[in-house]
Amino acid sequence: MMKFDFIKKIIRRIKNIFRENKMGYKFPLFKVAEIEKDIDISKEAADDGKNDIPRSDSRTFSICENEAIAKCDALRQKEVSNAAEYLASIKNTIINQTAELGKKHFFLNNIKASVEQTITEAKGKLSPLWDSFKTEQRHVQNYKLEHKINREPHTLTMISISISLGVIAFLFYFEMKLNTTLLAPAMRTGGMGGQAVASAVAILNVFVSFGAGYLFIKNIHHVSSFKRRLAQIGLFIYTIFIIYLNGVMGAFRANAEAIKAVKKFGASASDTAAQAVAEQGSALLWFLGTVRFDVYPLVLTFVGITFAIASLWDGYLFDDRYPGYGKVGKKRDENSKEIERLTRAISTEKLSKFKKEIKDTSENRDKLIGQNITEWSKNVSNLENTFENYKRFADQLDDGIDHCIGEYRAINNKFRKTSEPKYWFADNGKMRTRYYDLAPNKKDPEKVFPSYASLYFKKNEIEQELEKYQNKITEEANQYLAELNAYQEETNKIVEDLISKYAININA
Repeated sequence: MMKFDFIKKIIRRIKNIFRENKMGYKFPLFKVAEIEKDIDISKEAADDGKNDIPRSDSRTFSICENEAIAKCDALRQKEVSNAAEYLASIKNTIINQTAELGKKHFFLNNIKASVEQTITEAKGKLSPLWDSFKTEQRHVQNYKLEHKINREPHTLTMISISISLGVIAFLFYFEMKLNTTLLAPAMRTGGMGGQAVASAVAILNVFVSFGAGYLFIKNIHHVSSFKRRLAQIGLFIYTIFIIYLNGVMGAFRANAEAIKAVKKFGASASDTAAQAVAEQGSALLWFLGTVRFDVYPLVLTFVGITFAIASLWDGYLFDDRYPGYGKVGKKRDENSKEIERLTRAISTEKLSKFKKEIKDTSENRDKLIGQNITEWSKNVSNLENTFENYKRFADQLDDGIDHCIGEYRAINNKFRKTSEPKYWFADNGKMRTRYYDLAPNKKDPEKVFPSYASLYFKKNEIEQELEKYQNKITEEANQYLAELNAYQEETNKIVEDLISKYAININA
C-alpha cells in the first residue's frame, strides 16, 4: 500500500511541475509598431493614395501591403527555424522514452535460468559426493564390524588439532623453563648447559610421550591380540624409561644440593663444587636408594612425570581413540559436511536470488515511474508548450499583419481621388473589416512542424498517457511479482526434495 502511495505522489509531483513551469520554445512578442516603422507604412500609404495606387480595379495587395506580409513571414520563418532546432534536441529523447515505456520490462526467464543453473550445479556436485559418502560409509560399517566397535569415529578437525598442538606447545615450554631454572645451578656450563639438558628432557617428556600415547595407548584396545600385546609391552617399557629419566634429573639436582653445589631456592655455589657433583655417577642408580630427594629434586621428577602423562593422554585423545578408526571415518565425515554445506547453500543462494530479484523489480518499477515517465512527460510537455506557444505567436502575426494592412488602407483612402480597389470589398459588396488571414498551413503547428506532429499530445492527452504508462508499469510489475512468487513456491518444492534426497543419516 505504501508503494502505491509513493507512486501516486510521484505522478502528482510530475503533474504539478508541468502545471507550474511553462516549458518549450518561447517565441518573441510580435511588435507591430516596429514592422510599420521599418517599412514606413504611413508615408508609403499616403504616397500610394495620392497616386491612386492601388488602382480601383485592382484585385491584389499593393506593394507596401505585400512588403508588410513578407516582413512578418520572414520573422515567422526565422522563429520556426529556431524552434525546429530546439525540438530536434528533444525528439530522440521522446522517441527513446516512448519505446522504453512501451516495451515489456520484467521477464521470468532470466530468474528461471539463474535458479535452474544453481540447482543443476548443486546436483552436479552432490551426486558424486553422495556416491563417495555411501562408499566411505560402507568402509566405516565394515571397519566397525571387523574391529567390534559400536560407536561412530571421532575424526580430526582444525579445532581439535589446534587444541592438541596448543597443549603440547604449552607443556613443552613450561617444562623447559622449569627444568632450566632447577638444573642450571647444578651444571658446570651454567644456564646454557641447563637449558640444553632441560630442552632435551622436555622433548622426551612431551613430544615423544605424545607419540607414545598415540601409538601405544590406542593399540591397547586393538582387536588384534598381537598388536594389543605389543602396545602393552611398548607402553610398559616407555613408562619405565620416563620414570627413570625424570628420576635421574631429580637425583642429579639432589646430589648437587647434598654437597652444597647449589643452595636452597636455586642459589648457585662455586664452580669447583659444581664440577665435583658433575663427576659423581650415583644419580644414574637413584632407584637403588643411594640418593636423598629433597623438595626441588622431587618437584623436578614429578613435574616431568606429570607432563609426560599429560602428553601421553593428549596423544591418546588425538584423532580417534581406536587406532586407524578416525582415518577411516575422516573421508566420510568430510563428504557428509560438504553435502550438508551444499544443501544449506542451495537453499540460501536460491532465497538470495529471489530476494534480489524482488528488490530489483521494485527498484526498476520505481525508476521507470520516477525517472523515465518524468523524462517522457517533461519533453512531451516541452513539445506541447512549443506548439501552443507557436499558435499564440501565429495569432499575433495574423493580427499584426491585419493591423498593418488596415493602417495602410485607412491612410491610403484619405489621399485617394478614385474609388477604393475591388479587393478591399467582400463578395457581398461590403467593405472588408478583416484585411488578412494567415494561411492554415502557416498557422497550424502540426503542419508547420510535420516531423514532430506524430509525437504531439495535448495537455489532457499527456495526462492520459501518463496514467496509462503508470498503470501499465505497475500492473506489469505486480503480475511479474505474482509469477515470481509462484515460481519460488515451485522451486521450494524442488529444493526440499533435493535436500531430502541427500539428507545424511549416519545410522541408516
